[in-house]
Amino acid sequence: MNHFDLEKQLKTYKESDATMSPLVRTRLNEVYASIADSPAKPANRPLRTWKHRTTIAATAAAVLGIAVFASGFVSPVMAQSIRSIPLIGTIFDSVGQEFGIQRAVDSGMYSTADSTVSYQDIRLNVTETVFDRERALFTLQVSSPYLKDGILSSGGEDIELKNAVHNFNLKINGKVVGESGFYFGGGEEHPNTLILEQPLDSASVSSLPDSVKGELTVMLEGIDHEFKLDVPLTKSEKDIVHLNPKQTLTNDSLSFTLSEVDVTPITTNVKYSLSALGKTKLSDDEASALMNHRVAVYDDKGNLLQGLNGEGMLENNEKGNKTDSQYSFASAQQRPAYLIFKLFTTDDHDAFPYTTIKDSQFIDGMSIKVDIPSK
Repeated sequence: MNHFDLEKQLKTYKESDATMSPLVRTRLNEVYASIADSPAKPANRPLRTWKHRTTIAATAAAVLGIAVFASGFVSPVMAQSIRSIPLIGTIFDSVGQEFGIQRAVDSGMYSTADSTVSYQDIRLNVTETVFDRERALFTLQVSSPYLKDGILSSGGEDIELKNAVHNFNLKINGKVVGESGFYFGGGEEHPNTLILEQPLDSASVSSLPDSVKGELTVMLEGIDHEFKLDVPLTKSEKDIVHLNPKQTLTNDSLSFTLSEVDVTPITTNVKYSLSALGKTKLSDDEASALMNHRVAVYDDKGNLLQGLNGEGMLENNEKGNKTDSQYSFASAQQRPAYLIFKLFTTDDHDAFPYTTIKDSQFIDGMSIKVDIPSK
């Protein structure tokens, strides 16, 4: 399944009425304008914008009633000015709050880098990294005589740099360590910089040493070349918690199981499953309704954790129905004494934003509290 083909979802998004910071609003407007001015293309482009994204695709296994869906959803509306964010680095300082990485420095998950690769007249340079067991982020500076103020002239066509990544992946020890990567522009202050975010397979990453060298491969639109950069990564196991609550709640029609919770200083990863009771194979409408359930995560102070990305699988056949989902959230500012996981319903697969969940959307009795061990 192509998790990167998201333009149809982006076109259907309607602008939220919630109060947004000027930075977020500017980025939203730029995305709307770029979509309106360009035809849809089947390019493999993981454009991450400030939107919830959901893709549902039939696969070869769909004959057996299995479908896959994925989403990377919007960072929440920022209540404080972006200028109040503590300094992290030269670029991450301007996006730290939006991506939940304010604590990266203190936790040992942030490091500087200087990895450069060139091809013809284009040079890429990774300058900063953030790395924990759940995700890796990179700042990628792009230099070219054909790049000015974030506009890249390639093959006789002008394209915004923030839309110019065809594909990228991260390998460690020769193995790809995650799927469904995202990228986004560095904002007005850094128009010639990209930020790449790669969700990780935490099980394989946790066994790695603290310091490793990753291979980042990037392909740009209109350029028939793979840019490969060796990037040093520093991982810290400090203050990381892995829990297997395996708690199950049921009502007359639904079963909700919270299976795993991983908490690092910057990322909270959640795995859970849902199934419709009293049925085996669901109709299309019933399957859609099941997939329209989501989990909201709150800390011990009642703060809704910021959603980052996620994916899930629906298995629906004569043997039964079940969704298995994995979602990542930005961790709370300080380690909470507990987290609360509340099941709620959305109007559709592209529900947005998660910052305005109404009380009527929550499902009575479907709330699980998980204690987080102290440091």
